[in-house]
Amino acid sequence: MMSRNRIAAFGIVLGVVAALAIVSAARAEEEERGPGLYPRCKIGTADASMRTIIDDIEEASPQPGSARQYTPPSLAQRESLALGLDRLTAGLRTLAAQKLAEAGFEVCQGGIDTIPPGYSRVVLVYDEQGRAAASSVGRPVLVYREEAVGLTGKGMVLGVPHLNEDGTQDMALNAFATQTSQVRAVVLAGTHRCNLTTNSADDGTTGECGGHYKISDMAHQFDDMIPTEGPTDFQVMHDRMRHRHPDAPHVQLHGMRVAPGDPEDEDWGFEISDGGDGVTNPAIEEPVERAHAAYLDELTTAMNVNGITAAEQTELDFMTTCQAYSTDSDPMFEVPATDRHCGTNSDQGQIERHRGFGDRWLHLEISEYIRNTDGSDPAVFNALQTMITELVSG
Repeated sequence: MMSRNRIAAFGIVLGVVAALAIVSAARAEEEERGPGLYPRCKIGTADASMRTIIDDIEEASPQPGSARQYTPPSLAQRESLALGLDRLTAGLRTLAAQKLAEAGFEVCQGGIDTIPPGYSRVVLVYDEQGRAAASSVGRPVLVYREEAVGLTGKGMVLGVPHLNEDGTQDMALNAFATQTSQVRAVVLAGTHRCNLTTNSADDGTTGECGGHYKISDMAHQFDDMIPTEGPTDFQVMHDRMRHRHPDAPHVQLHGMRVAPGDPEDEDWGFEISDGGDGVTNPAIEEPVERAHAAYLDELTTAMNVNGITAAEQTELDFMTTCQAYSTDSDPMFEVPATDRHCGTNSDQGQIERHRGFGDRWLHLEISEYIRNTDGSDPAVFNALQTMITELVSG
């Protein structure tokens, strides 16, 4: 039997060993967090901007009726992707790259439109095969701003589930690239939503894809209405962003489209909502009200710069919200609710509410005029920044 002194000494030794182990682990983690472990973004051997790589992926992505098809990821791929993203968001770069490679993804660092010197702390997660039409299987893209960049506020996550048709990917990337935007991440789909003909489990109807959502539609593809993990890479990326940054507002961007054969449909202004089912919930509706007021005010100001044209007046008349509210202005006035594009069929929105994040998820439909940065008044684009700032600071 050990004496008390020997037991005490033994305890001290164990304590020292444990302390050394902690120091060693901390040192290893610190090394993992060191700069330069992700390679620079390249095409071949030449440095490339992230937008160039993303544009290649969009150009090569599977289209409706195309011989190349979106391939849903396997469970093993989704699990490796989730583990890789958890390590990426924790700053464990070597382990992140290993797991992402197992899932079939590359990771590199650089800039949206520029090729910055040194280590940028902005990273791109993408499928290299997606850059070629012959090999693309429609996997999504993640742009992520690492913690050390110094975001203020909560840092927003922008999602673009319909990459090819809505024209919102440039809005999302431009918002990310703006230093004051406070956007932490952008998740972009890698396939056209109508590429596959198999219907998704979502029983909602649509004016696209023959009238029913398909399993290639990243906004409407879930095997189960309340899954523990989304069955798409696109949703896994959102899930891991939510896991790491639970307070972050998520905004799903859509472009309004006139439904074929529907003369009553319109493509004017914007409509913002929580994507909800009509049940009143003040906590969830409050961010909608703040976002709508901020976006409306900024767009109105931008359109007044050179005098409001007839087209812009039409846009202003249709800047709507799916949740009615009273303004804080003097005098106060009522903003009515409309139901043009309320996103009530968004499976992602339903999942967010089920998980308790309904007050941090918004659905935004934007007209072609507003999202077209080459339009007659490109200044209207910048309005997205004010809405983002309002949401991340609230």
